[in-house]
This record gives sequence, structure tokens and C-alpha cells, in this order.
Amino acid sequence: MLEWDDEVRDPSELTPKDVTVTDSEIDEALLLVDSMTTDDISGYRDEYRQALEAVIEAKAGGRQPPKPTEEAEEPGGKVVDLKAALQECTAISMVVIAVLPRGRPSRFQML
Repeated sequence: MLEWDDEVRDPSELTPKDVTVTDSEIDEALLLVDSMTTDDISGYRDEYRQALEAVIEAKAGGRQPPKPTEEAEEPGGKVVDLKAALQECTAISMVVIAVLPRGRPSRFQML
């Protein structure tokens, strides 16, 4: 929700800038689109439509609709607590600084 008139932006600043495109760039773009396009869609299935049709058929027949299938969850990366990692790194740095002898530069200071 806007409360002040200075929060309203002039729509002219949102219009795209004029761009010049060369014929070779257009040809390359058309080649890229052609290389990514296929007329054979037999390898694709509309799983949502199939599931929806199964629900409709079940309800039309007076039956309970099928339960949704549990898809295997994709394995993700390890979630790291960034704050805890930073605190651990800081604690290690403090120990290293405390242990280093005074008077000569450490290899960390030389880098």
C-alpha cells in the first residue's frame, strides 16, 4: 500500500530502452530456437491431467478419489547454520591468535 506521493514511480522509467539488433544476432537466435524445438512430443506425459482425470472418474463413479502418490523427495544439500559456522570460525581464529607468539608475523599475517 502506498502512503506517500513520492512512492509512485513515473511509468516512463519502466519502459525498455531502444536496442539495436544485428541480422546475425537474429539469425543466431532463430538457430537456437530451432535447435531447441521438437515436433515429437511422444516422450512427454501430462501427469497432472492423468491424475485429475482419475479423480474425476472416481467421483463420477461414486468412489473415493485415489490418494496422491508420494514422490521421492530429491536429495538436497546439507543445511548449514551460518551463524553457528561463523561463531565456530571466530572461536578458532581467537585461539590461533592467542597461541601465536608475539613479535614475529604469522603466516596469516604474511598473506
